[in-house]
Amino acid sequence: MKSLDSMREREREEREMFSCMLFAVVLLLFFYRLIDHLLRIPSVGRYGDRFVLVTGCDTGFGHLLAKRLDALGCRVFAGCLTEEGAEQLRRSSNSHRLCPILMDVSRPDSVRHAFHCVTTELPIGKGLWGLVNNAGIDGDRLGPADWMTVDDYKHLNSVNLYGVIDVTMTFLPLVKMERGRVIVTSSILGRVTTIVGLPYCVSKHAVESFVDGLRVSLRLFGCKAILIEPGPYLTSLTRLDHMKLTLTKAWNEVGQDTRDEYGQEYFDYVIGRTLPMIRSLGGRKVGGVISAFEQALFSRRPRLRYLTGTVTTLVAVVASVLPESLADWVCEKLTTACCPLPQAAIRRRR
Repeated sequence: MKSLDSMREREREEREMFSCMLFAVVLLLFFYRLIDHLLRIPSVGRYGDRFVLVTGCDTGFGHLLAKRLDALGCRVFAGCLTEEGAEQLRRSSNSHRLCPILMDVSRPDSVRHAFHCVTTELPIGKGLWGLVNNAGIDGDRLGPADWMTVDDYKHLNSVNLYGVIDVTMTFLPLVKMERGRVIVTSSILGRVTTIVGLPYCVSKHAVESFVDGLRVSLRLFGCKAILIEPGPYLTSLTRLDHMKLTLTKAWNEVGQDTRDEYGQEYFDYVIGRTLPMIRSLGGRKVGGVISAFEQALFSRRPRLRYLTGTVTTLVAVVASVLPESLADWVCEKLTTACCPLPQAAIRRRR
């Protein structure tokens, strides 16, 4: 009887110990998040004395960020690809602080011209507090890896990688003058690769490597390099008509052998069901992304990377802990759950 009582007592003590440990872990996590939040609050101040260049301001994150920085009182150089985008930005703000400039980041001559415009407008002895490399494209063809060509990779990298490098190297002396920040818009697809849109993933993986190296180099000069890694959001890049157009273009341009391998049913299913499903996963509230940019620019202790969105963070964490073989298996299962098997794959499994 005493033995039974002692066993029950031990079980009770073990349950209490487990409860205390769990409470301690929750409490530590709470204080960690609280301290992290307090450390990251934008507190640099003196917005009116700070000049920021943002690329890709025609639409999307860049457009919203330029207007947000203007509202904070910053002097903003908003790089736009088209005159239409620049004019729309001018109409949306009567502020003298917002200065749209034309810039095609894939063309070195355009980047040099933009540099001349910026240096002409900057007061003598002033540089850039922030350089936000936001311009990016997703390409004009969408599909599995064997639908893509080397030109697709070149096209994506001309903007998403080489454009970022060219703009950064051109404007870096101005950033060093202010001991400022270089911020680059990457993507969750810079960490996790999907089989559809592989050239985009490659460009984002490459730009993350560039920023990782740049960050260490800039520490010597008191500057910072920071990555913003958004998940899927409802922007111009994720419009359903745009995705359908790029998928159809790739399908029409692949060889007949490849079309026979996949089958018309595969294409019809993806364009009719898979793409709308992907579109439905896009986040509508982009405020979290703009807040991440603001924090990266004006926090005294910004993070090195900003993952925006709960799902994005979860995907990144899971991808970082899974063995590659298991991650590939999960990716395959998710792919087959969203898309039918190609006809050739079905025949080989019989």
